[in-house]
Amino acid sequence: MSNFSRLHPLSILSSFFSDLKTLFFSFILLYIWISKYSIRLFFLVLIAIIALMLIGRIIGWFRFHYRVLEDELQIEEGVFIRKKTYISKYRIQSINVTEGILHRIFSLAELKVETASNQTSTLPAIRKAKAAELQEQLQTDKGSLTEAQDDVEENGLENQVVNEQTVTTKRLFFAGMTSSGVTVLLGAVLFLFSQIEEIIPDNVYNDATTLVLKLSVTIIVLVAFLALLLSWFVSIAMTMITNGKFTIRKEQEELIITRGLIEKKRLTIPLHRIQAIGFKQNLFREPFGFGTVYAEVAGGEIDPQQKETAKILFPIMKKSEINAFLEQFVDRYGKWEDTFIQPPKRALMGYLMRVSWVFFIGLIVSIIFIPTYSWIPGILVLLSLLLGYARYKTAGIYMNEGRLAIQFRRYGKTRLMTMHKRVQMLERKQHPFQRRSNLASIRLAILNSIGGVKYHLKSFEEHDVHQVTSWYRALIKERN
Repeated sequence: MSNFSRLHPLSILSSFFSDLKTLFFSFILLYIWISKYSIRLFFLVLIAIIALMLIGRIIGWFRFHYRVLEDELQIEEGVFIRKKTYISKYRIQSINVTEGILHRIFSLAELKVETASNQTSTLPAIRKAKAAELQEQLQTDKGSLTEAQDDVEENGLENQVVNEQTVTTKRLFFAGMTSSGVTVLLGAVLFLFSQIEEIIPDNVYNDATTLVLKLSVTIIVLVAFLALLLSWFVSIAMTMITNGKFTIRKEQEELIITRGLIEKKRLTIPLHRIQAIGFKQNLFREPFGFGTVYAEVAGGEIDPQQKETAKILFPIMKKSEINAFLEQFVDRYGKWEDTFIQPPKRALMGYLMRVSWVFFIGLIVSIIFIPTYSWIPGILVLLSLLLGYARYKTAGIYMNEGRLAIQFRRYGKTRLMTMHKRVQMLERKQHPFQRRSNLASIRLAILNSIGGVKYHLKSFEEHDVHQVTSWYRALIKERN
């Protein structure tokens, strides 16, 4: 492919609709601001903005060209300022293919090329055959990379066998039922409700308010329950649509993940870019022993829908199944054990006070000034104490040869396994109160999509922390 090619014209609409989706809430705020003066003015401004966006996308389509020349992807784009991008196929970390609704109707695909420096180049709409051709031209043997070879030699891995696993519809339904996404939906509903007075006409708002005030408490509670139930069903539907037909497949030194009922996504993760494997359980899934398997990956793109730096390897899985999954797909991380080093009993008070001191102050203030409502901060104090105790019982560290596992809790429970050579930094911290009790904390950092992520485990036995840091330094000396 030596001559420059253009995107499919559908990329104009695809990009345009993406812009509309991004600016949806901005349009609502614009309506709230301008409609106070004139509804007609709002629609004129809205039409002008949409027309400018569409014209910009049409011109941008004419100015966008791409080609593959001498093992290099070349992209030229830009209306007023020309931008030329050159990506060597030997610097490409992954090539991801996505098929949205419009893509699937017209047999098109979106192709994203990711590099280790967190740069992503996107071809929004090209023929599926062209996407397959580009993928074949740009793909290189990841197993030939030096770091991947080191992993294979060190762990004795032979990754020629193709492994595959899918998630069942029953499991996906359970994932939707126990998803924390319902809280996000409720937050959006509450935001819209807070602005409803500005959106609907005054007479309609006043009539609705009068009607609500006449309703009994039972009916109001019933309406609130139905709203919560509706949000729950929407959360289930979103989970089923997003992760439907979820499949993870291992081919040589890559994990290939496909998912989506309406918008089909294909994600490629080179094994040598994985920095850690995690198992995350929210408060709804933890009692049932279920959670999400994810990977911290160096380089690549952050999924804007998930708002997380991690890549989901499997959306829902039982804790008892994690070792079999690792053995099948990421066996270099070994088996997970439950023999964690945990904080001593004298560290409990610190865990409790770290999360509850603000609410204790609020409780004292309310008792002095507004004793009638002091039960509210009182409940918050009890809940924060329960959270502090749960964090104390969860915290743990485990070492096994060249692997390090940590366990912690913010609200949900997370277990993370990494390899010694993936740890970018490990340090020991100790403040004066910890020094008096012979306690210390550990902070470690690993690479991920945005450059790095840090984990802080607090108030362990001082000699246990010394053991961890000594283990880390000893292995560094061995490697050097």
